[in-house]
Amino acid sequence: MTTHPPYLIKLERLLESEPSAIPLSPIYRRAAQLVDQNDLINARVAAKECLAACVNTLGDAHSLSFLSRFLCFTISAKLGDADEADLLFIQLVNALIFSITLNLPNGDANAAELFDQLLSATLTDSSLKSVLPRFDQDNDNLKSICELGIILMQNAPKQARCLLKAVLDVRTATKGIEHEETLLAAHNFGTTLMTLGEFQLAKPLIEQTFRLRLGSNGFANLLTLRSAGAYAGVLFKTGDKAAALLLQQNVFLTSMAINGETHPQTRIAENNLAKMEKGG
Repeated sequence: MTTHPPYLIKLERLLESEPSAIPLSPIYRRAAQLVDQNDLINARVAAKECLAACVNTLGDAHSLSFLSRFLCFTISAKLGDADEADLLFIQLVNALIFSITLNLPNGDANAAELFDQLLSATLTDSSLKSVLPRFDQDNDNLKSICELGIILMQNAPKQARCLLKAVLDVRTATKGIEHEETLLAAHNFGTTLMTLGEFQLAKPLIEQTFRLRLGSNGFANLLTLRSAGAYAGVLFKTGDKAAALLLQQNVFLTSMAINGETHPQTRIAENNLAKMEKGG
C-alpha cells in the first residue's frame, strides 16, 4: 500500500469530511491512483481537473484548492516540467501568504501549516528542489515572507516560527550557510525562538551566526554586534550569566566607540546590559 505525504492525507480527510467536497472525491481518487501507478502524464491531467473542480466549487482560497495545487506542482516537478512546476509553486506560495496576510493580525493557521509542508517537501525531495533557486532569485519573495513572520509574532507566534524557519531553510539550501542573507535569516529565526522561550534550541543557531559573522566581518561591525548581543542574551537565559555579561559589556563598549552613544545599536546594547546587571 502506498504511503501518501502529509498534504495528501489532509486532502483525503477533507474530501471525506466536508459535504460540499464529497462530489470532488472521485476526481481526486483517479489522480491519486494514477500517481500510485507512476502514470504521471495522465495523473497530471486528472490532478488539473481536480484543481479546476475545487476552485470552481469552493474558491481559490479554500484548503482543498491549496492542496490540489500542491498535488499539481509535485506531479509537474516529477515530470521535469520546470516552467509549469515553477509557476504552480509560486502560485501556491502566493495564495498561502495572501490568505495569512488577509487574516491578520491572527493569520491563517491552516495556510501556515500547509506552507510548512510545502517547503519541507520541496527541501527534502530531490525532484522538487529545482524550484528553489529560481524562487529565491526574486529576493522580494523571501523578504515579504520574513516581514510577515515578524508581524505575526505578537498574535500568532507558531505561524511566525513556521514562516521564518522556512526562509532560513530556503536561504541555506540556495545560498549556503555563510552567505549574509542566510545569516540574516538565521538571526531572525534565532531571535524568534528566544521570543518564544525556546532558548536551548536557539542557542546553537545564534552562536553559529555570531561566530560566522565574527570570522568574516570582525567584532567591530554592526551585524556582528547584533549577533553578539543575541548570543549574550541566549547565554544569559541558558544560565551562563558571567559569560553573557562579559560579552554584552564588549558589545556596548564597542558600539559606543564606533557608533557613538546616540546610535540605536548602542542604546539597545546599554539597555540589555542594564537588564542583565539587574538579573534579567
